[in-house]
Amino acid sequence: VKQLFNLVVVLLSVILSPLWPTYGEAIARGDIIWVKKTFRRSIIIGLLISVSTAIPLVIFGQPIIRFWVSGAVSPSFLLLLAFGVWTLLSGINHPVSYFLSGIQATRFLTISFTLMALANIITSIVLTHSFGISGVLWGSVFAQVIFVFIPSIFYIQNIFNRSVDTTHKHH
Repeated sequence: VKQLFNLVVVLLSVILSPLWPTYGEAIARGDIIWVKKTFRRSIIIGLLISVSTAIPLVIFGQPIIRFWVSGAVSPSFLLLLAFGVWTLLSGINHPVSYFLSGIQATRFLTISFTLMALANIITSIVLTHSFGISGVLWGSVFAQVIFVFIPSIFYIQNIFNRSVDTTHKHH
């Protein structure tokens, strides 16, 4: 199941990873307008790719996987749904991660990913007892949303607000 959904994540990486060094160069040049516009576009591209692929994979995943592995595996709908949500989240997290890495937000990334990893272990164990194997992925989704996605929204907004303040002070 992971291999099927991982194709989407690989596609996101191939398309969006070149932005990583480009953000750093643009910030160094002071081209915040380009950074903002490109970041927004990367989020839209990530969402378009993840939504347009995750939804069909959730809906048609069971027959695709049964055909692919000659009936050796038949994933539950809950597992497919968990991978679908994880894939949708990847459509946002990839552009965000490339942006934050490009601007060298190392401290923020280290803290958020460390907290996410710890929360992921705990929630995955707890949710596996309730939901079976899909609980592992639901734990990952929960940890990413709480410790990476939500904090990243505030962190990036703060960066963009500071850059606007700096730009206005120079005029």
